[in-house]
Amino acid sequence: MPIDLPRVFVLRRDRGCRISSIVLRYGVAMTLSDARDGQDTIGVFDILRSKILSGELPAGTRLNEKALSDSIGASRGSIREALRRLEEREMVTSRPNAGARVTVHTPEDVIESYFIREALEGLAARLAATRITPQELEQIRRAIDERTEMHSIIVQASRNKRLISQLGERHFDLLRKLRMDFPHMHTAGPDSFFEHEMIYHALKIGDPVLSETVMRQHISRLRMSVSRKFAADERTARE
Repeated sequence: MPIDLPRVFVLRRDRGCRISSIVLRYGVAMTLSDARDGQDTIGVFDILRSKILSGELPAGTRLNEKALSDSIGASRGSIREALRRLEEREMVTSRPNAGARVTVHTPEDVIESYFIREALEGLAARLAATRITPQELEQIRRAIDERTEMHSIIVQASRNKRLISQLGERHFDLLRKLRMDFPHMHTAGPDSFFEHEMIYHALKIGDPVLSETVMRQHISRLRMSVSRKFAADERTARE
């Protein structure tokens, strides 16, 4: 099967005009086998990511390289690299002599994530207020009406590359996993819908201060609501 190569790659051929390796223009060589392993890694990463986020691989599940290699049909090197990438996203935890497992998060992890969201998504809303397009406003309107996710649209509308990187796929993947592990985080209700409307209207009128304020208040309320539920569970467990 032919391999699609980005522009930064050139092909090196042997005397028989067969492709012997792929060479970066900066001089770093990579064999065709390496290239295929790289493609395998992307596929394995997507498969494992999907299984973790769907709950098919719940928190604490042991991730055996050989078993995964056999079931997915990829090399152990590709499995290992995919697990490393998932570990960077806090979805997998590896320990010496213990192997890899799907990360077990704690209530403290959840509360910390809300503090980070409050600060960064508040900033995203502030920036988006003067940069958002009519098309993005329509997407937010539709997301509110259909009760689907709208926060990532606002992040993209901030037009700030570093902020988008911080609040990109990695951020929302971790949020999805935390929601999978802790049903307490499913706090959508009348208050959330009302707050989403306020965020939308603040963005629509292009008010940076109001947009940041209502976004921060929204996430702060969610954090306090989840914190109270965790505290109630802890009291119940002690009784």
